[in-house]
Amino acid sequence: MKILSTKTLTDSQKKPLIEAGLELIENDFINTKIKSFDLKNTNESLIFTSQNAVESILQHPELETLKKKKVYCVGIKTKNLLAENGFEVIAYTGYAADLAEIITLIYKSESYTFFSGNKRRDTLPDALKEAGVTFNEIEVYETTLTPQKIIF
Repeated sequence: MKILSTKTLTDSQKKPLIEAGLELIENDFINTKIKSFDLKNTNESLIFTSQNAVESILQHPELETLKKKKVYCVGIKTKNLLAENGFEVIAYTGYAADLAEIITLIYKSESYTFFSGNKRRDTLPDALKEAGVTFNEIEVYETTLTPQKIIF
């Protein structure tokens, strides 16, 4: 049996598949690239929905300024990456819709800057707009799709 991975796996991810006698075909179908961006209009709280956005801001020369702000995010890996780099994560969830609900119900009075990529879903921004939450968005990375023909 063959398994197709749309991203290159680590050795520890490959090992159980190979040990199970599976044939692995792997290739990166998505690539991300950090964009340059300005932080002059950053609000009091920050929102991250991906590790890619965190990786991007970690490269920014004004990183220390951002570390003083409260953070809300989606995903345990994103939360851990933020915490490991000195950010105070106030709330995190597994899904953007759940984070939007927490923000709009509990933290609605704060203002936010949402760090995103060019291929993000509208779930979070739409919910914040609908609830009248003050926020802006800064695109900090670009996702490019690299489709490939795979022959089994």
